[in-house]
Amino acid sequence: MTKRIIALLLSLVMVLACLVGCKKDDAIDETIKEGSEKTITLSMYLMSEEEVSEEQALAIQNAVNKITKSKFKTQLVLRYFTEEQYYTALEKAYEDDLNSDDFEQNFSNALKEELESDTAEETFVDEYGVVQLKYPTITDYQVDIFYLSGYDRLASYIENDMVQELSDEISSASKVLNTFIHPGYISGLDTVCNGTYAVPVNAPIGEYTYILVNKEILKEYNHAAGDFSSILSSTSQHLLDHVSKYNPEYVPLRSFTDSGELDVSYIRYFGIDETGHFNDKEFSLLGGYYSPDWKYLSTGQFTRPASIFNDTDFIAQIETLVKYKENGYYGTEADADKKFAMGYIKGGVEVIEEYGDEYEIIVHQAPVLDTMDVFENMFAVSSNSVDLARSMEIITYLYSNADFANLLLYGIEGENYELVDSEMLDENERPLQVVKPLAGNTYVMSPEKIGNTLLVYPTIDQHPNQREIYKQQNLDATVSLVMGMTHNFDEMVLSEYHTTYLRDQSKLVLEKLLTIDKIEGEGGLNEYIESVRKKVNIDIDLVAAMRQAPISTGVDENGEPLDPLQTLPAVYTAWLTANKMIT
Repeated sequence: MTKRIIALLLSLVMVLACLVGCKKDDAIDETIKEGSEKTITLSMYLMSEEEVSEEQALAIQNAVNKITKSKFKTQLVLRYFTEEQYYTALEKAYEDDLNSDDFEQNFSNALKEELESDTAEETFVDEYGVVQLKYPTITDYQVDIFYLSGYDRLASYIENDMVQELSDEISSASKVLNTFIHPGYISGLDTVCNGTYAVPVNAPIGEYTYILVNKEILKEYNHAAGDFSSILSSTSQHLLDHVSKYNPEYVPLRSFTDSGELDVSYIRYFGIDETGHFNDKEFSLLGGYYSPDWKYLSTGQFTRPASIFNDTDFIAQIETLVKYKENGYYGTEADADKKFAMGYIKGGVEVIEEYGDEYEIIVHQAPVLDTMDVFENMFAVSSNSVDLARSMEIITYLYSNADFANLLLYGIEGENYELVDSEMLDENERPLQVVKPLAGNTYVMSPEKIGNTLLVYPTIDQHPNQREIYKQQNLDATVSLVMGMTHNFDEMVLSEYHTTYLRDQSKLVLEKLLTIDKIEGEGGLNEYIESVRKKVNIDIDLVAAMRQAPISTGVDENGEPLDPLQTLPAVYTAWLTANKMIT
């Protein structure tokens, strides 16, 4: 009996040994099989708010690679630089790569190695006896994925063949990006650049313009919030007049707009900002009214640029604002602590939280995505990248996976930060969690420089439900009616002299408009406006700047006509024509 038991046990041991051996062999075979699908190492350049130590960068990198190696068989080398260091380091890497003595030889060897590699050579057994995949080492100057900001910089990188076109990837393997990024971002960049050469960061779009009306005042005067479409409407004027006379405990009107801004509605300016770019929010002597119902790129729905003082709606709004000043509706510094009857304010959900108890809050204008907003923050793939498709895999995951985005933004949970419960509950009555940095944490990144700000946790000093708020904000957002128009559309050459002159004269006029606080005599304001209108009409430089036709620049030494200089209206007309809004 004992012999039989021993024999049976020996048989079981042999079977188990076989099974274990088989499983181990299967595991090795599976790893080798996986290894036959190319492993790769990519570099990723990130802009940090504070310097990131080598130790901290390595810790984040190791945590990142646990994800990317497992999911994509891609190893990432993270390279952190502050804004002051960033572009110098990035562009030096490009230069070092192109100037490297062994650039061609390295490329040739890499191609030969890829063609001749044996799958078994792509694995190794680590110190614990576990079969691991090999990942290539990279040079200090390899650039694959990188952050960048600004239209001019991207345009320069495109011109110098430093970035790859991504349209094919976004329409195929990375098409999920279209569900995680507001469509205006990608289409806007594609339109302006004649191709998608970067992936815009999905950030909250613009801000709302709200009208606030005091609930007690509404009740006293038997009004509903829906009665007020603007602080300049006849209903608003009537209410403000009554509050001024009969409710001295209230400031009739409080303006929340930034200083140097006019509270006019639905006026499109054709302005040039300090960087020389077209900006339809920048006050300009060129402008006109547009309807809030107009749709982007709809035929006939555009503003003809003309002297702003020829627009009767603009004149009427300015006159009303001056009347408000003259009547003292804005109050004085002594009234700073008083409640107010009506007001404009720009912002987001924080406005509702701060004023919602006392005021009816009316959305006067939804957020608007403007052309230059598209280029605020982006990620691109280098033209020297070792693999476009794999680089786009990482970018796509960054924009679509919250865990990955949070890791790059906040670091490692338990080391750099902790998640704490807020006082706000979700739909399941559970506390919403927010990020609280741990004492001594030095890893500081900006959400706008990570990829998708609508994915990441809010911090302890932000709104606990910020992600949902931003999502709704982007759902409400509209696309600017001039999305895709740039100051030099279709490579037209703007007249720098006339553009600068238009901007400088516009600034002078705006300063005067903002200081008018009283209408003296019957024609005080009208007389002033008429004097400005006459100046605009007779000033030869302003007339030239406002022309819709190109400005001739003469001929060269051979008698050949030089390329004409363009005015802003001429560029706008060309843009309208190209988009078939006019023929």
